[in-house]
Amino acid sequence: MHISSLIMTLVVMGSAIAMWSDSLKIKTVINTGNVDVEFGSISTNDPPGTADPTYDKDVGTCYAGKAEIENEDNGNPTGNNDLDLNITIVNAYPSYNCTVTFEVKNTGTIPVKGPHVTTDGNFNSCSIAGMAHM
Repeated sequence: MHISSLIMTLVVMGSAIAMWSDSLKIKTVINTGNVDVEFGSISTNDPPGTADPTYDKDVGTCYAGKAEIENEDNGNPTGNNDLDLNITIVNAYPSYNCTVTFEVKNTGTIPVKGPHVTTDGNFNSCSIAGMAHM
């Protein structure tokens, strides 16, 4: 009886040691999504050749359009959609204002939120911040 107990103890200890020192390797491929946004439709309430908003004369003009960024995503397989939104105001005067409406499209597979538009205090520049994946 003592011999069978001793053999059983050795078998259990041997199994425990074998499991303790064994290594487990897992091979797998993980596919993640991509974050990609682009500008869609762009419009302004004061295009060239029209009267200024709230005025009956055509003095100021507001241009809005997409501009290609050279080599922003060099080697990016998702396509050639690296565009900036350019807004140019010509012949602005005190109290002149224009509105630019633009669409931001999520062309990636991961949801994004934003954008939040901010300007400096003098409205010399405008930036879009807060584009982030959720």
